[in-house]
Amino acid sequence: ALSVAEGLGRLRAALSKPGQVLRVVGLSGTGKTRMVQAIFEKEVGNGEPPDQAFVLYTDLGNEPEPSAREMLLRLGLKEQRAIVIVDNCNPKAHQTLADVVSQYKKHLSLLTVEYDVADDDSPDATDVYELAPASAQVLEGILQRLVPHLTGPDRHRITEFAGGNARVALALARTVNKGET
Repeated sequence: ALSVAEGLGRLRAALSKPGQVLRVVGLSGTGKTRMVQAIFEKEVGNGEPPDQAFVLYTDLGNEPEPSAREMLLRLGLKEQRAIVIVDNCNPKAHQTLADVVSQYKKHLSLLTVEYDVADDDSPDATDVYELAPASAQVLEGILQRLVPHLTGPDRHRITEFAGGNARVALALARTVNKGET
């Protein structure tokens, strides 16, 4: 188990070097996308973020053209340094992309993101980071800051129901108007 700052530091260090293949997994609402964004923000965490000029992002859910595999192949053939981030990337697609990166280790790095932890066996030559749901204490703090009119018992009940999912907790909390319970 790593803290967010430690995980962020490791992701930054790895992505700064070509040939790295990383995977971030976690249930919906655990902050995977925000974590990936934070890798490239100087104001967040420790360590130097990788150069944003090398970053390409795609979401497989949008059926990108060219495909992520084709883009990696093109970049590799041109010997162009790139950090490619692929969201909604299932394990099979991840392995296909990782195979391409292994052919062009001097130039490419890969970070894939997936929500389905259950199907994610640790792929070969991949560092996998799993984001755990937020603790009740963290969720209550988020609710207190973002939905301050909630009473303590309401925050507690919503936190308990959300099961560590910040997105669900906020959605529920925002349905409660001032003076309601």
